[in-house]
Amino acid sequence: MGKDARKYTVKTLKRLFGLSGNICAFPTCETRLVNDRNALDSNICHIEAANEGGERFNELMSDEDRADYPNLILLCRQCHDKTNDVLVYTVDVMRDIKQKHESTYLNQRIRNNPSMLKNTINAISSISLHEFSENETLNVYDPKIKLNYN
Repeated sequence: MGKDARKYTVKTLKRLFGLSGNICAFPTCETRLVNDRNALDSNICHIEAANEGGERFNELMSDEDRADYPNLILLCRQCHDKTNDVLVYTVDVMRDIKQKHESTYLNQRIRNNPSMLKNTINAISSISLHEFSENETLNVYDPKIKLNYN
């Protein structure tokens, strides 16, 4: 087990780094993960360990699930070591750290660019409903599926 737990897809890496805000996810840490020269300060960390005997290892998890976005978090090297204390940093605690970090980053982006919402509202309000016939079908996308696709 664990031999493919580090085979990350491009989609997983993009999502992981994209939602990190380029900052370590550990609370109160402000370490930049990628600089102009390299990404040496970033560690792709497994919430449930990649290998048997690792921190929070789950024998019921497949290697594909171990290497997938929901099981990964970006931390700096120093904070990665802190999370090895499995009594403090349980699976639930690690998931909570990840969720809070990514939510904070996304909320900051929205606050820094409030026109995103305004632009969306304006785009929707400019659509004339009279242009659509009753027989016309619209392609409605599930945002979760779309995010996973991208």
